Amino acid sequence: MKWRRSRVRKKPMRPIHHLLLLRPKNILDLLAWAVAAVDLFLKYKEDFSQRLKLQKQALQLQHHLQNERENCLQRSKWMRERLIQSEALILQLEGKLYTMNGGDPELMAKVQKIQETNEAEVKQIQEETAAAYHQNTAYAAEKQNLCEAMLWI
Repeated sequence: MKWRRSRVRKKPMRPIHHLLLLRPKNILDLLAWAVAAVDLFLKYKEDFSQRLKLQKQALQLQHHLQNERENCLQRSKWMRERLIQSEALILQLEGKLYTMNGGDPELMAKVQKIQETNEAEVKQIQEETAAAYHQNTAYAAEKQNLCEAMLWI
């Protein structure tokens, strides 16, 4: 009679969270694996919560940036409307002034000087507003990109 060697069957692997582990040989292995699993769980829990916080912050920044753009567009529309109204009023008043004084050249020179000063001020305000807008949008976009980069680390 031939002696057969009995095969030692490997125990099937069972999932523990996201890990596939063999059955432990003794209680110490089980305890070591449990400690390792808890450490992994805590590590990934912190990473997951940090990721959620960063996603929330990135979403808030996107909403904030969108609101800032909408507000800026509304303000610029309102300013354009006021500018058009002001220009119409100025032209109307200049016409009245011209007809009342009969085209006095000295008065017209003063009016011209005031117009030039006002145009220079308007240009300066437009440049300052545009610079501030671009600076704010660049800062918000940079902060959003930083948060998105933190999400992928």
